[in-house]
Amino acid sequence: MLYNVDGGHRAVIFDRFQGVKPDVIGEGTHFMIPWLHRPIIFDIRTRPRSVPSITGTKDLQTINITLRILYRPKAEILPKIFSTLGLDYEERVLPSITNEVLKSVVAQFDAIELITQRTLISQRVSELLTERAAQFGLLLDDISI
Repeated sequence: MLYNVDGGHRAVIFDRFQGVKPDVIGEGTHFMIPWLHRPIIFDIRTRPRSVPSITGTKDLQTINITLRILYRPKAEILPKIFSTLGLDYEERVLPSITNEVLKSVVAQFDAIELITQRTLISQRVSELLTERAAQFGLLLDDISI
């Protein structure tokens, strides 16, 4: 049987006997054995995600911050992402690491400093979040507060 992998997508093959195969299948038409193999299609194009967060500042003020993230999975480690996190990997990973990073960075500043030093805070959040997301196989193309 044949299956198609569209542009901007990759496939991971689930084998009923061996589990998830380590190969990532690129774009095009491919062959599979229907009762043995099942292709799992991933979208590897950059997608937006808004993550709202309520966090506290150094002077104990509570603030609402919404972070807009442009993300995509690393194509070469899709089998690991599927095995450990599943197809809804962004739902499991992005909100939790975003809240974690925002709370750690924002807690170092007063409410007034958040406004005056916005670029510094944005840079720190971007660096830490990119580093943290890489541990889960996600590439962050852009982050804005």
